[in-house]
Amino acid sequence: MSNVQIGHDVTNSTITTGSGNLVIHIGQVMLRVAQQARQQHQDPARMLRVLALLSDPQDGTVAPLDLGQEWHELAQQVRASDAPILLVRLIPPTLDGLRSALSPRAEEQGMLPQVLHFSGHAWRDGLVLEDDLGRAHRATTAEVIAALKGAARPLDLVVLNGCESAAHARSVAQAMVDAGIARAAVGHTLPVRDREAIAFAARLYRELTDGFPLREAVTRAQRAVTTHPVLLLGDGDLRFDGLSGGHPLIDDGRPPGNLPARPLFFGRAAELLEIARALAHPPAVVNVSGPAGIGKSALLLEAAYRNAWRFPGGVAFAEGPFPEEGREATAADLFASLAQGLGLEVESGPVADALAMWTHTHPTLLVLDNLESLPEEEWRQAQDFLLRRLGPESAALTAARLRRKGTRGRGTLTPRPLRLHEGLDEKAAFRYAQERAQRQGLPLGSEAAHRFIAEAVRATDGHPQLLQLVVALAEERELRALLREVAERRGDFAAQLETVYGWSAQRLTERGALEAWRSLLLFPAGSAPE
Repeated sequence: MSNVQIGHDVTNSTITTGSGNLVIHIGQVMLRVAQQARQQHQDPARMLRVLALLSDPQDGTVAPLDLGQEWHELAQQVRASDAPILLVRLIPPTLDGLRSALSPRAEEQGMLPQVLHFSGHAWRDGLVLEDDLGRAHRATTAEVIAALKGAARPLDLVVLNGCESAAHARSVAQAMVDAGIARAAVGHTLPVRDREAIAFAARLYRELTDGFPLREAVTRAQRAVTTHPVLLLGDGDLRFDGLSGGHPLIDDGRPPGNLPARPLFFGRAAELLEIARALAHPPAVVNVSGPAGIGKSALLLEAAYRNAWRFPGGVAFAEGPFPEEGREATAADLFASLAQGLGLEVESGPVADALAMWTHTHPTLLVLDNLESLPEEEWRQAQDFLLRRLGPESAALTAARLRRKGTRGRGTLTPRPLRLHEGLDEKAAFRYAQERAQRQGLPLGSEAAHRFIAEAVRATDGHPQLLQLVVALAEERELRALLREVAERRGDFAAQLETVYGWSAQRLTERGALEAWRSLLLFPAGSAPE
């Protein structure tokens, strides 16, 4: 038996649901962050406590939002304020989770949020939240009010950054004030730009911590919104007195781990839902296979971010080298990376033993990328660990360019295959290319540029890596000439095709033939590489 030291604390933060799965106890979110504040010699009772509910369903029924970036910018501006603000993100953004966060238990702990901050889609009759699989839950105003009537005491303030959330008397903002669930509410009467909404909220919280009454704070924060006046409902004289000095404290609601930065992600709603269903019933192993650049790594990370809340024991990430690097990894290397990501210090014995013990005592999500870099024997060792030694409340997400032999279930687990051999759908690919252009500061906002992006999407069949190349080249090249090269599969585009699909020729064995054949669907007739 290995001797293991734990590098972080995940104590007393879970409950067991009816399915047997372990999830973070939403009602203790604020308590956990309060403990962090006290460790930093701050008094959470004298900080402005803001609970952020950011809802971005990924079932394809509503337009996707980049709430990862929105959270990043909101947190960044709160940090820059250097004000005593305790900002916590509620994950998952469900109505049940919100009800729990406002429960009498939270009040007993002295950590009931004072401010509820909502970002996401809204309409005059309610808010678009999520269910625990990430699907859209169109919560009507009546449903929201009914769910929150059991709150320990009224919220001081509700800030609704969704479009038209305060436009009519039936809106959630007005209804919350009328029902006595909130002393005051702030909302938008018209669609609001993301950056302006974030800047408004951050300025509002800073002004409130400086002691200004709500009406004055809204007036000052209004300067960030250029399209319409912000609507204030309820007690405009509301003040937050007795706040101490000190620095902001921000918690994104995820368990500990070493996940890389969240990549730019659009589409794949069906795949995300399939992964969420698997992870909701551990133990589970999901294997994603497909050609290079199709988006396997991005899908794994997006699914891990969205489902991390199910695994309070932590989320650990490890990846093998890319085949182009010309080196091989071992299963022991990956196990060591996973253990390090969980904060495990193994004093003696195999790392795999310590990792197995941890996953048996703590619900954990393991994410392993680029597994095609493992030699056959090392692959079998990794597979044996996942299928026979993974804890009963833990799960794993893996990705490889090819589906390897011998992935049938052994022991108690049968891995779930998920083959990713098609590019993004046209709408998602267009948004992906637009966002990449915007982040690179490229001048692709004109009508002609929009047509160029649409043609590039069709020419690349929505392949994310190829779209990335086209957008990058657009900074240096004349658009029409570049588009001709894309359509004719030549020039820089042809070289990229060779890089992306070169693995097919190298691995065209009995094991890889079927996968390589399926990948040819990405190419229009007559344009597949030899």
